[in-house]
This record gives sequence, C-alpha cells and structure tokens, in this order.
Amino acid sequence: MVTPQGRTIQSTYWLLPDRAYWNSSEVLVETPERSYTAADYDKLFRDMAYPEGVKVYDTVRDRDYMREDPGVETLCVHGYDRPTAVKYSWSKMSDFPDERPSATNGAGDGTVPLRSLEVCEKWKSTTQIWKVRGSGGEHFSLISSDTVIKLVTDYVQTN
Repeated sequence: MVTPQGRTIQSTYWLLPDRAYWNSSEVLVETPERSYTAADYDKLFRDMAYPEGVKVYDTVRDRDYMREDPGVETLCVHGYDRPTAVKYSWSKMSDFPDERPSATNGAGDGTVPLRSLEVCEKWKSTTQIWKVRGSGGEHFSLISSDTVIKLVTDYVQTN
C-alpha cells in the first residue's frame, strides 16, 4: 500500500487498479472489518482517514483515454511471470492503513498486475506483442533488458 507521504503524490492514484478491468466482486484491500474493490476507493480513502484522497482520485477516476487505442503504431512489451501483489490485507484494524500489509501475489511484472499490462494487447494499433519471461521482464529492468533492446532494435531495423 501507499505510505502517508505517497498518498499526497497525485501520480500514485494512476497506479490504482482500474474498475474497467477489475470487477466489483474482486477484493483488492481487506481489513478485519471490510473488503474493498476497485469500485470502493472513495470508501477506502474515508476509512483510511484520508478524505483528501477522494478529491485526488476524482482527478483520475475516469481515465478513459488510458484504455483507448492511441492510434499510432505501438509495440506492446511487458513481463508476465513475476510474483506481483494483487491484494493487500491487514489482520488487525490497529495496523490499518499505516503498517505494512500482507500481500497476495498474482501474475505480473513484479510491479504491475498482468491484467493492466495486457491492455495494450487489445489496441488495433499494436503491431507487435512481446512478453518477456524471467528477471528481464521485471518492471524496472525491462527498459534496459538486453532481450528487449534486441527485440526492439530488430523490429525497427526490419520495419
């Protein structure tokens, strides 16, 4: 989850799972008293005693343009087989929200869940899709991965 300082950084809110891809029965945050889905961010922020979060989230809530095809040739490159947190749980209310929660992992690149990474695969303008296995596909190493650099270089040279 996000530290108190991180809650004040607007770009953090862009990282929240989008309700267009997570259904209203899929729990993302769990406490002994309540479960929260992508449809419950307003309630989550209030329960965190951070009502300002509702206002900040309102600025990114309807980010349709992030789902739409960009309309330019797109190479979709992402990792997929790294354990990635998809749910956070607090076992004691006294720890919520400032203590470190336990995380339930799912598929992704170690930072971003696979479902978000695959959005670019749905665009008409995507001309190539590469899924990178292993440590080279980790979110923060992907851009400097020798495998990815070779894939992109080869693509550019042949197209």
